[in-house]
Amino acid sequence: MKMKRTLKGYPGSFAKIHRAKVVIPRHKADFYRKLLKACKMDDQTAPDGVIETFTARFRNGFQADIKVCNAETSGGGPWVDPVLFDEGGNEVSVIEPGDSLLGKYYWEVDGEAYVAVVEARLPCVPV
Repeated sequence: MKMKRTLKGYPGSFAKIHRAKVVIPRHKADFYRKLLKACKMDDQTAPDGVIETFTARFRNGFQADIKVCNAETSGGGPWVDPVLFDEGGNEVSVIEPGDSLLGKYYWEVDGEAYVAVVEARLPCVPV
């Protein structure tokens, strides 16, 4: 009998937990935090367009695209769209759009959990 695994802060248990991390530069994290908090459309990107995509790659070939998407200011402004794809590039799971880029994203597919973490890298400081 296979042992079920659990994730802290996430309901349920899973046959397997897949983890991946995306590390972005601190200045990008700060830019997107301000853009998402302001709820104003990015003038450099078409409405309903993708501003930038950050991809977390899992060892089994799945990948998660964490997209910062543009939207009209009247529609709430930019938002984050987290989507999970299988090894063939087919969309297999989506979660609720959000208004924050950094953090953990969870998907469940066929009894297995996928966790993508988006973190900001601190700038290197010469010594």
